[in-house]
Amino acid sequence: MLTALTVWACYGLKMPVHYAIMIALAIACTKGFLVAGFFMHLLTERKLIYSILMLTVFFFAVLLWGPWHHFVDMIGHQ
Repeated sequence: MLTALTVWACYGLKMPVHYAIMIALAIACTKGFLVAGFFMHLLTERKLIYSILMLTVFFFAVLLWGPWHHFVDMIGHQ
């Protein structure tokens, strides 16, 4: 239904292109929210999602710490 609304906003309404693009982007954001929220279960599984996010941030920090520590160690031994 939202795809049909997007097509209608683009071709059915006679408006300038930049307004049609803004309306189409708003409808696309709504569709993206619905897909992420319901089909990917992001609305109901917040605790699990935040746990995985924190684990990802931790491992990212570990991966950044290695080269930084090596660089600082090289500077100290020159």
